[in-house]
Amino acid sequence: MDFLIGLSSVIPMVFFNKMVLNVVPKVHPHTTMGMIMIMLVGTGVISISWTFGLQSEITNNTSFVMGVGLALFANMISKILYLLQKPFG
Repeated sequence: MDFLIGLSSVIPMVFFNKMVLNVVPKVHPHTTMGMIMIMLVGTGVISISWTFGLQSEITNNTSFVMGVGLALFANMISKILYLLQKPFG
């Protein structure tokens, strides 16, 4: 169960990335790499806050952290595949 709680952190990460990708067409083309950095830092902040926010509810910490790590991995792969198919600019 702790693994699924950790894995469910992918939900706010996906919504955050969708929000950033909706902003990209409105910014100057030279700042698109900055938007990628905002996505990376934002997902990091979401995962850290998810981990520390749910720390008191978790019984198996190793399983929970593995779920959060898998969520970060899946989120990164989906960003890479999206940007390969539809690059900025």
